[in-house]
Amino acid sequence: MKHLLTLFITLNLACTMTLNAQSFDRALLDNYFDSLAHHDQAMGSLSIFQDGKEVYARAIGYVDSARQVLASPTNAYRVGSITKTFTAVIIHKLAAEGSLALDQKLADYYPNIPNADRITLDHLLRHQSGIANYTAAADVESWIGEHHEPEFFLELMRKGQPDFEPGAAVAYSNSNYLLLGYIAEWVGEMSYPELLAHYVTLPLGLEHTYYGGAIDSNKGEVHSFYSTGDGWEVAEPWAMSSAGAAGAITSTAAELNTFYGTLLRGELLPAATVEEMKLLRDNLGQGLFTFPFGKRVAYGHNGGIEGFETLSAHFPEENVTITYLSNGVRLPSNDVMLAALTVYFGQPFTIPNLEPVADLPEDAVSDLLGTYASDGFPLKITISLEGGKLHGRATGQGAFPLTPDAPNEFVYPAAGIRLKFDPKNAAMTLMQAGMVVEMERE
Repeated sequence: MKHLLTLFITLNLACTMTLNAQSFDRALLDNYFDSLAHHDQAMGSLSIFQDGKEVYARAIGYVDSARQVLASPTNAYRVGSITKTFTAVIIHKLAAEGSLALDQKLADYYPNIPNADRITLDHLLRHQSGIANYTAAADVESWIGEHHEPEFFLELMRKGQPDFEPGAAVAYSNSNYLLLGYIAEWVGEMSYPELLAHYVTLPLGLEHTYYGGAIDSNKGEVHSFYSTGDGWEVAEPWAMSSAGAAGAITSTAAELNTFYGTLLRGELLPAATVEEMKLLRDNLGQGLFTFPFGKRVAYGHNGGIEGFETLSAHFPEENVTITYLSNGVRLPSNDVMLAALTVYFGQPFTIPNLEPVADLPEDAVSDLLGTYASDGFPLKITISLEGGKLHGRATGQGAFPLTPDAPNEFVYPAAGIRLKFDPKNAAMTLMQAGMVVEMERE
């Protein structure tokens, strides 16, 4: 399960705060996905809910390994680490029944794991255990596709060197949630698929959310693909025992919206419990973290497994829930989600030019490269040349690609960003959603 923490560009500090679910530019969003499909830049499914009801759904790409069956919004995708939010809910349900307590020590269940006598279940939920991430093992590719019993993974954790003392830091580790799944099965006296059905999917009426198995496109399950540059290659599947309670769930975009919306409105767990889950340290809570979008803040999770990438977010103030499930990535999934949010929230958006762009020679842009800053603006922006393409990177965020638009002007349409360079004066102007920031190269 890939863990992708950098989800949304947060430069947009001047976004509007109006919202009308009926007035967003549906045709613009349709045209954007048409362009993605036409240029073969993405495969995936998007769903947007307003006030608990779906107001937009779109799928592009293919379902089957032969790329003959077109995807629809009802198809089911492997969701990877989004599974962790479900696992956190199950743990809280068991705690409410008195089957376990969050201050219990891991040693009550698995005493041979390093520091088990000092690791609590809450440490596991919050990625504060220090237990080494089993999917970071050097030989992971040799066993990830084969079924293994829990003892195989427990032995990996026993042998692993702890990353830090329990509670001393935060470090994302799939080991935490794999262990929580084993513990839930132990105290709940049910398998994880049974726990999932009992506590979540049956109460919410989720018919297409379940613990995954071998992908079967005849049942509407989607295969994932890796880009080969000019084509696509089917991704090698993981064995679901290798993902477990950390990443083995399969679902649809709409059903994930139902789950996250219901949870974060306090309708699946008590409101006080949800607030506990939302308490953050280094942006990680209990199966949740935050996604900023301008002045708005969402809670949710993301994930990646095989060639799948997943993003789910709920905006409590607006009661908007959005999920994007991808089974083929060329244009970053973050860009697709950002574009959908930009259109939905009524901000200016231009469909990017997805035609291939020739590589830029270094001598043509060398006088643009460097880090730019401005007094009174909280972020610095570093401009770099990577793989023949110009990229920008704001402080603490991921890189975003820049496309030439005019002499010394580059754009990132997904976020409505325009950068105008003045190389003679080592200066750059950032323009976004009516905001203009004059910056100088350090």
